[in-house]
Amino acid sequence: VSLLGLRRGLRVLELLAGTVDTGLGFGRLREEFGDLAPSTVSRVLKVLMDEGYVEPGGFGRGYVLGARARDFALRVSGHASTAQRMEVHVERLALESGHSAAYFELAGAGVVLRVKSERPDAFHYAGVGSSPAGPRHCMKLVCMAFAGGDTGGFREGELDILRGSGVLANEDDDQPGLTRIASPVFIGGAGGKFVGALGISSFRRFSAEELKKLSFTVKEIAASAGEALGA
Repeated sequence: VSLLGLRRGLRVLELLAGTVDTGLGFGRLREEFGDLAPSTVSRVLKVLMDEGYVEPGGFGRGYVLGARARDFALRVSGHASTAQRMEVHVERLALESGHSAAYFELAGAGVVLRVKSERPDAFHYAGVGSSPAGPRHCMKLVCMAFAGGDTGGFREGELDILRGSGVLANEDDDQPGLTRIASPVFIGGAGGKFVGALGISSFRRFSAEELKKLSFTVKEIAASAGEALGA
């Protein structure tokens, strides 16, 4: 990346940081760069979007700061909660898996949905702050397994498999035909403090090979998220 390209990218981020609620359209961004060709502005935006620093705002809002930029700002300010820092990892999981993803944390005797990223025409979670009621909810089981909670919802052998492999794939989860896959998140990686469960949900029935690949993706991103939280 050239120094000029870097400056342009930083300028875009500065502009979007000042329009968090409204976003900026392509035409407005072009105006800021004078006679710069539209194709060049598009390339700058593409690089920022590919890296997660900019994203489409939706509902006519043009472009807004992406999850990675928001996470960086929160970390610099020193006011980022674990859930806020998990946003970029939840979005990454949804993108790489192709399925709706979510992050849950332990809350009292249950768990609470803290962050979600839903794919178009895919599974839709309840609202952020909601708590799953069913004892077989995969993210809830993961939280109970690693936080010393009630493990009565596990079937025979499941708890040992989860603790040994670091991932739980639950077909016919708390709803018939619903598959969830989840992994624990530990600050700083395995051996660190347990903070929550990261996973995906889908009404698709997967083959054994698909389930294996998705489980690997969930586990890998949960581990990466934990390492980032400990940095």
